[in-house]
Parts: sequence; C-alpha cells; structure tokens
Amino acid sequence: MVFNAVNKLTIESARADDARLMDMAMVEVAGVVLLLVLVYVLREPNEVRAISLGHASKHEKTLYAQNKH
Repeated sequence: MVFNAVNKLTIESARADDARLMDMAMVEVAGVVLLLVLVYVLREPNEVRAISLGHASKHEKTLYAQNKH
C-alpha cells in the first residue's frame, strides 16, 4: 500500500551500514485514512527489504505536511 502509493513522500535515512529509505503515504484502511510510514532498504537487483511499517509519529506527520503541497 505505502510503497506503491501515488501520494507517497520518500526520504533517505542514512544509517551506518544501510542506505535506508522511508516512504510516507496517506492510505485508506477499512474506511479510515491513515498516514503510514514504511522504512526499507533496496537490495540488488529489484528486491525490497522491509524494516518497519506503522503509523506516523507526530514528527513524521509534520514532516509529511511540510513536504507535500
């Protein structure tokens, strides 16, 4: 849902050993619209390794609002 969302915001999140990406997107689940956050790493050649998925924190909600116009 989040990875393929049209309205997603992708942010790079540098870690010591991985180049992590964070996707944030508004997603409708059971009639409720939620801002979800997916953290993942891209592996070769076209593999996605999910690290976490969950509701956006207050900080992430603010970051999403500031970057989506």
